[in-house]
Amino acid sequence: MKSMENFFNPHSVAIFASMKEGKTGYEIVKNMVEGRFKGNIYPVSQSDGQIFGVSINKDFKNLEIDLAIIAIPGQFIPLLLEDLGSKGVKSAVIISAGFSEVGNIKEEKEIKKIAKKHRMRIIGPNCAGIMNTECNLFASIEVRALFGETAF
Repeated sequence: MKSMENFFNPHSVAIFASMKEGKTGYEIVKNMVEGRFKGNIYPVSQSDGQIFGVSINKDFKNLEIDLAIIAIPGQFIPLLLEDLGSKGVKSAVIISAGFSEVGNIKEEKEIKKIAKKHRMRIIGPNCAGIMNTECNLFASIEVRALFGETAF
């Protein structure tokens, strides 16, 4: 199960999303910070500044990323995955919706093709994120789970 390790015990998580209050990225970073994630948190967005005391990155090329959390418009996801795969990122969670559940088979097939090319594992698209209370990973839009030995 080594290939799943970065999903449930990452040392660094990059969140690709809008960091505006009320948006998915904002809520995920909030959950990660307030949940006391033990690793590095990298918000990646076109925004400037900080969010919950964490600097927002406009570029991810120099970041060491174990896990990518993606909540951007679907049409941009294949290009982002290609860039992440070329950088060596092996694990991604796609929260974004708008794929096969609404008949958009083409982009979902493109995601699978890119994942296979880069030997990347993907959870999603159209999911709520992931949690692991063991390492305080709350990369989700859901209410944080209580601390303990639970993964979601």
